Amino acid sequence: MTDNRNTILAVILSGLVLIGWQYFFNMPQMEKQRAQQALLRVGLGGMAERGAKTLYSDEKFVESIRRQIAENKRPISRRQQDALARLLEF
Repeated sequence: MTDNRNTILAVILSGLVLIGWQYFFNMPQMEKQRAQQALLRVGLGGMAERGAKTLYSDEKFVESIRRQIAENKRPISRRQQDALARLLEF
């Protein structure tokens, strides 16, 4: 009988720990993510994160790659190739 009581008590306490974790640690993280998503929807995400830098633009990226190829300064990196491939998937 005491084993049953201890098992039930352990399950209840574990549940309370999980609920407490969700409330005190996960909720603030979710609120922060929602705020960041709201900023991204408005278009201020890049400026809010990095200060006064300009926002990312696909057109500017492609133009910089074209310029890099035309000037033959350096080869296109693997990261740039992956980014171009992702742009072409859309």
